[in-house]
Amino acid sequence: MIDTMNVHEASPREPDGLQLTDAVALLLPGAKIVKTFNQLPAALLVREPTQGGGRRVMFVAGNYEGTNITIAALLESLGFAPIILGKIAEGGSLLRYRGSMVLQNIIQQNILVSYYGLHIQANLREQNYL
Repeated sequence: MIDTMNVHEASPREPDGLQLTDAVALLLPGAKIVKTFNQLPAALLVREPTQGGGRRVMFVAGNYEGTNITIAALLESLGFAPIILGKIAEGGSLLRYRGSMVLQNIIQQNILVSYYGLHIQANLREQNYL
């Protein structure tokens, strides 16, 4: 299951200090929940994930590595540049309302540089704060 939610100040407090995603997981025994699609406004998410020759970064956090990889592959197939942040307790906190990764439109650029016959491929990221 993909969790796209963020708790806002006017919303009820997260139960028992849990991330909202973990609280939802308690209600869905056996579900493997991944947090993504929640760091950018919907108006930006409906646009093409490519911008300026690069791909929009979409962060992924979940407690099951295999599920994170599966969702990252889905994001890749949709044209995004997924970055797995780890488990909900660590990576998920970066994606919370007012978290450090929320409302940052990051574009990953792939470049190939040749220097004296040596070919180097690099991923560059540019960031726009919304």
